[in-house]
Amino acid sequence: MRRSVLYSSHKRRGAVFGELAGFELAHHFGDPDGECLAARTSAALFDLTPRLRLRITGADRTDFLHRMVPSDVRSLGVGHAQRSMLLTAKGRMIADFTLLAIHDAFLIDAEPSVAARLPAELEKYVVADDVQIGDESARFAELSILGPEASRILGDATGVDVASLEPDAVLEHDLLGFAGIVRHADRFGVAGFDVWIATEKTAELFDGLRSRGARPAGFVAWETLRIESGVPRFGADIDEDSLPPEVGLEGAISYTKGCYVGQETIARVKYQGHVNRQLVSVTISTPTPPPRFTAIYADDREVGRLTSACWSPARQAVIGLAIVRRESSEPGTALHLRLDSGVHVCTVTRTEPGTTPADFSPHRGQGSRESSR
Repeated sequence: MRRSVLYSSHKRRGAVFGELAGFELAHHFGDPDGECLAARTSAALFDLTPRLRLRITGADRTDFLHRMVPSDVRSLGVGHAQRSMLLTAKGRMIADFTLLAIHDAFLIDAEPSVAARLPAELEKYVVADDVQIGDESARFAELSILGPEASRILGDATGVDVASLEPDAVLEHDLLGFAGIVRHADRFGVAGFDVWIATEKTAELFDGLRSRGARPAGFVAWETLRIESGVPRFGADIDEDSLPPEVGLEGAISYTKGCYVGQETIARVKYQGHVNRQLVSVTISTPTPPPRFTAIYADDREVGRLTSACWSPARQAVIGLAIVRRESSEPGTALHLRLDSGVHVCTVTRTEPGTTPADFSPHRGQGSRESSR
């Protein structure tokens, strides 16, 4: 099993570890509710080293990617980022990712669960193009700092004027003596920044951010923030059977650009029909999160499956994401789960992906995760 360059540092700080896509990573540092609170009210520091980081170079890189993906790559200027994805010829998901444009390359930042397939799928389409695809995952580590204090802390630690960066702006800059990348990456309704830092300088930057007030946080807090804000994750809520409009990714599709892989299916859904399933947020009347793939029912008919679930300290409830049939996706729809403990209500709620929950109260329910088990 692979480990982050920060594994020893996390272990010294009392991290509890778990596994994600072949990586042993910090699940939490003793208080995941407190880590969530830090992201909402001050600053939380996440180790994203398990993610896949690719560099695409060559004179044909823009045209190559433009005909591969549904987003408008030709409109992506240097120093900016956009959400994108790679599809099969039938419009099904292979991977979703962030595409970053720097002066001599495009960078791809993707979930670790696509690390085996995504580079190979891209390479498959390189024929006579002047395009090179390199894996930067070992050369760079990746940190995310989230919260109202993120800009101040990152600026103090690096000397970089990150406060002036617009959302999704990408800055190439010297970081502790090595070339690095900073992206203004607001997530989960919270201001934040992603940093690609040379592997050998990762611990130094992590310690610098922590000493200035950023609280180390683990995967449990990351997932809680993600689910609270309705953001799907590839490998959990998105898989290779998903169509982008089913899982809230229409914003990453250009309907005015030229051809790309999977376009025929996506255009047919847009202009001639609709998807039959939809990703929704749900609140669940169980004391603890049910297992992934738990069936969801309307009366006696199965209408969907739970894809993610967690205890939300902000909402004082178990919440989740689920894929359900379109007719069962309206906010307020009362569905149910059938578990060994009985029948439990599962209510569809409204959360626009990437936003702070409307009923969010950051100081509510601290310590409640333990009592929910």
